[in-house]
Amino acid sequence: MSRTPVKHNISLDSLNLSFKSPKSPAQETSPLTKRLLVILQQLSTNYISWQTLHRKGITICRLIETTKCKALEKQTPFPDELEPLCRQLDSTVNSLKEVVSKTHEIAKQISALSKLDKENVSVLKSWDSKKSHEFLQEVLKAFEEELKIKKLVKENIAFCLSHAELIHMSCVWEYQFYMGRDISMGFSALGSELG
Repeated sequence: MSRTPVKHNISLDSLNLSFKSPKSPAQETSPLTKRLLVILQQLSTNYISWQTLHRKGITICRLIETTKCKALEKQTPFPDELEPLCRQLDSTVNSLKEVVSKTHEIAKQISALSKLDKENVSVLKSWDSKKSHEFLQEVLKAFEEELKIKKLVKENIAFCLSHAELIHMSCVWEYQFYMGRDISMGFSALGSELG
């Protein structure tokens, strides 16, 4: 037969326990953590810039498509209205290049900080420096691959000679194959944690 444990009358005060609240990443004061937070905020800003430029490019591609279709019906493949639209698309691609360049700089910084971080410091609730570095590398690769595609569209859309080719080029710009759900969800999580 088992015995029931005996209850002892011990007060918590007599145990001299001191409770400390756990530090949240926002309370962390190390310079490394502060710098990683700044870098992640810069990365988030770059992503927002990328998405804005991407949407601008969609609009320009559709305008080029409409302009070219009307011109092809009139058998004038290169109307005067096409040139300013192509310049706008070129400007958009150049701005996307700047986003990639800024992201490369961020990658260098976070790589250096990750090497300094021997303890794999928690930057946010669910992001440590290693996770931040891995995510950044994934984003950078996606940006680089998407930029190649957008350059291809920029260089070829004005030379399309059928409505089908124009639609194809617009769709190639619009659908970002390399910017998958993982990246989108990663930025959603990052955004909710950064506030």
